[in-house]
Amino acid sequence: MENTLKAFNKVVNEVIYVTIFIFIVWRKYVVFGFIIYYKVRQLTPEEVQRSRDEWVKFRRMTERELHLEEPGGGGVKVIGEYIHCWGAPYTGFLVVEGRDLKAFHDWWHKFRALTRWYVEEIHTVIGEKEELV
Repeated sequence: MENTLKAFNKVVNEVIYVTIFIFIVWRKYVVFGFIIYYKVRQLTPEEVQRSRDEWVKFRRMTERELHLEEPGGGGVKVIGEYIHCWGAPYTGFLVVEGRDLKAFHDWWHKFRALTRWYVEEIHTVIGEKEELV
C-alpha cells in the first residue's frame, strides 16, 4: 500500500510540474495586439510642432522601457504609426504589441497623458495572438 501511495504521489507531482511548465511556456508566447484609432482636433502650426516633439520623446521613452524589461517580461512595442485611416471616422491609428496587459495599461496612461490635449477621440481594439513553437 505504501509503495502504491509513493508511486501515486510521484505521478501527481510530475503532472503538476508538467502543467506548470506548459503554462509558463504558453504565457511566454502569448502576444496581445492593440489597434488604437485616434481623431486629432484641428491644430495650429505651433501645436503641430509641439505634438510632434512630444511624440518623438514619448517614442524614445517607450523604446528605452521596452529594452529595460527582463527576457520574457512585459514591455510595449509600437509596431506601426498610420496617419490616415480611410473608411473610418478617425485621423489615424497605432498598432501596438505587448506580452503583458499591465505593461500596456501603464503605457496607456502615459500615452493618454501626453495626447489628451490634442486627441479628441480614441477607440481601442484588443486581440490576442498565440505564437506556437
